[in-house]
Amino acid sequence: MKQVLKRTDTIMAACLSALLFSWLPVAANSALQYWEGSDASGVMTTDQDCPVIVGHETLTFMLDDAKEPDSMDRFAAEYTFVNPSDLQVTASLAFPFGSRPFYLTSSGSYDDPSLYRVLVNGEEIEPAVRYTWLGTEKFSVGNDLARLRDGYIGDTFFRKDLPVYQYTLHFSLEDEGMFEESGCYIQAETDVINDPARIRYLLSGDFAGYGNDQSHAYIVMSLSQKEQDAVVYAFGQESDFAFTSFRTTENMPREMQGSCTVTKVEEMTYEEYVMANKPADLAISDTDHYNALTEMFRSDEDFRFIMPDLYGYEGGLMKWYTYQLAFGPGETLTNTVEAPIWPSVDASYEEPEYEYRYLLSPASSWKEFKGLDVVINSGYEMLECSLEGFAREENCYRAHFDRLPEEELSFTMCSTAAPKKKTNGIVYVIIGYFVFLLLGSLLLIYLIARLIKKIFTRK
Repeated sequence: MKQVLKRTDTIMAACLSALLFSWLPVAANSALQYWEGSDASGVMTTDQDCPVIVGHETLTFMLDDAKEPDSMDRFAAEYTFVNPSDLQVTASLAFPFGSRPFYLTSSGSYDDPSLYRVLVNGEEIEPAVRYTWLGTEKFSVGNDLARLRDGYIGDTFFRKDLPVYQYTLHFSLEDEGMFEESGCYIQAETDVINDPARIRYLLSGDFAGYGNDQSHAYIVMSLSQKEQDAVVYAFGQESDFAFTSFRTTENMPREMQGSCTVTKVEEMTYEEYVMANKPADLAISDTDHYNALTEMFRSDEDFRFIMPDLYGYEGGLMKWYTYQLAFGPGETLTNTVEAPIWPSVDASYEEPEYEYRYLLSPASSWKEFKGLDVVINSGYEMLECSLEGFAREENCYRAHFDRLPEEELSFTMCSTAAPKKKTNGIVYVIIGYFVFLLLGSLLLIYLIARLIKKIFTRK
């Protein structure tokens, strides 16, 4: 009987171990599975009364099916513009290229001028490069075209002569060795004025953030050493930074002795502050930089404090090409814009899906739009498309529209027509652990039952 019991226990334990370790390896699929791309857009006119019409547009996508790290998808938008009037017309055009996608590790190809071309009747021209603030918003013809300003934006709070005060603060802790022993962070807190009409704050990267409730607002500083400096800006008026609360950030925080003193104060105007913080690695004009930064500040209607990394412009700026076309009476011109296009990537499938978005709505700014042909050159399968009418041909899809579609163009491509979702390892791990616990419980009950039986058998 003892031999049978031991053998049974061994078999059950072996089965349990085999089951457990067969589930554990599938937990590897926890990495990021989706990357946001960038919307491409069509050309628009900045003149409301421009008589020029779009006789036809051919929109061609050249998608690289290799999908190697150095591969690039591109598009070419060819417009046939017609001046039906008997007047000399100079049309001002603007072509927005979307914001830089977050999965580009550097501005690289997004800012490489050799990858962009503007042609008129086959001859390349040199457009002006412009930038506007986009933030997390979706592109809108009405909103974003208005942000292409030739002068500084006007604002009731962020005026060029608005006083800005830069404070250098020094924090000092009196911990009697406790801080070094615990190795924890210390949270310093101070009440602040929370009145966006009179004063606003800008926190440097040294600060942990801010908080507020119904009675007050406060700035939080996270200290990692006994002596530490930090910078904070006050927009609008001078301020007082009396940090009086110092405590550890453990589960059971302990109060500590500390002090905060202002070691330096610099006063400047808002315009001086903006220009002093112009990014050196981005070829952006003073006007566009001033307006983009101010638009960013104004984008938070419930303004409290502005968090660090203010000048991480990637994803927040819309890049434009602007140029002019001169038409004689009744003249027709062909205008072509070529540029890269970056899709959104869904890697949660065994074969990734690529979604491309091209905004057709900018063409609504023209007086008339007569026809559109779309060609998608790719050996991939089209899984979805926002517009109907695409026909499959050899290594491409084609569609014709007699007028400008009301919807934007988006389409999803994949190397297979029926992509399969990747196994969700986390789900299987959870199920595996439940099975593990169940079998473990059964084994324990079995052993207890055998032990009780042995005791009663001996008696």
